[in-house]
Amino acid sequence: MFFQLFYIKPNVVKTFLSTLLCISTVNISFAVQTANVLTLEDVEQIAINRDFVVKSFLDKSSALQQESIAIDTLPDPKLKFGFLNYPDDTFKQNQEPMTQKKIGIVQMFPKGDSLEIKSQRAIILSDKNQIQVIERKRKVRELSRKAWLEVYYWIHAKKILDENRLLFNDLVKITEGQYAAGKRRQVDYVQAQLELDLLNDKDFMFSEKEEIARAELAKWVGESYSKMTISNKLTELHENITVLNNAEQNKSSINKKLLEHPKILLSQNKVRFNRKNVELARQDYKPSWSLDLSYSDREGNNPNGSERANFVSAMVMVDIPLFTGNRQDKRVASKLKMVSASKNKLSDMLQVMYTKLEKSHTKLVWLKQRMDHYNKVLFPRAKQNSEAALVAYQSDRSDFLSLIKARIIEFKTQLQFLRLNVDHVSTEATLSYLLGDE
Repeated sequence: MFFQLFYIKPNVVKTFLSTLLCISTVNISFAVQTANVLTLEDVEQIAINRDFVVKSFLDKSSALQQESIAIDTLPDPKLKFGFLNYPDDTFKQNQEPMTQKKIGIVQMFPKGDSLEIKSQRAIILSDKNQIQVIERKRKVRELSRKAWLEVYYWIHAKKILDENRLLFNDLVKITEGQYAAGKRRQVDYVQAQLELDLLNDKDFMFSEKEEIARAELAKWVGESYSKMTISNKLTELHENITVLNNAEQNKSSINKKLLEHPKILLSQNKVRFNRKNVELARQDYKPSWSLDLSYSDREGNNPNGSERANFVSAMVMVDIPLFTGNRQDKRVASKLKMVSASKNKLSDMLQVMYTKLEKSHTKLVWLKQRMDHYNKVLFPRAKQNSEAALVAYQSDRSDFLSLIKARIIEFKTQLQFLRLNVDHVSTEATLSYLLGDE
């Protein structure tokens, strides 16, 4: 199935899209600055509106639309003017009968429908840039979402770290008091202080990771937006989840969405372009020709005393494609192979897209199961284990290392659950790229 994009006058497209981008950018900027909080929805819109690659593709598409009109036009005629057969003894125009002043015009006519086909190729290339705009917007939306999510993760990882650091700080104070009272060994106090220092080091590392993530976010939204407060709301992207969860019932819908993916449309566009190349190569079997019209002015009289007549000339020149075996035949065969290659590339792209979809969906399903397991089982158990270890330690029924281990397990469980939530939304962003959510 191949898709033909509608042709729209380039000046209308460019003016409309430029105006729309400006209006949406102003509205989004005002809303974000007023709220002073950067949400996931804000990021993707800002990133798309300021992306220079999208603007580049739009300009290329407009240029090729203009070029398609220029290509489908006959070449300019050639004007010729000259002085013919002047005698070199006197250079008089009336001395010899064939002396003349000549003016003429020559018009070339290309082979067959080659101009129309070249124009259609330019339109196909213009369509390609329009498709690349759609693909780029999807990719920008996906990558900007993931950049925001990475900042979100490290901010909330630091919050979890701060909460656990307070607990370890309390633990240090408890151990210090018990050590001063002679109830604990010095090694317990040193161990508690060491664990607190290690958490402080993790704080440095988490801050570094956050700065790196903000730098990546700045690539999409700009430095000023990247430094804003990140929203605490982790928006899930449910557009395509229902369809995927009922994959068997919605197989035709999924196939349709994949066939409409810009990557597939670009591969189809390549097939169309190569087919036009075959048509163009076949025009070489047809002759190109030119028309030459001229008028010659003569002076003087004939032997019988009558005035010499002027000349009017008309000539037609035609190519004769006789030796086609090593030129036209080979060229057409070459272009047909390119069509076959582009069809194979299209089939491969479909397989690649189906594989990506299947992998992303599988990952999403297992992430959801792990999140449920963490929420219902691991989270409560880790907290219960940590509280039990503290009670056992305070009543001298357990050693200090067991308490530390329980606290660290709870801390890692909280971080892992956060990572699962972020990865879940990140995978949804990948699925949105594959199936679209425009």
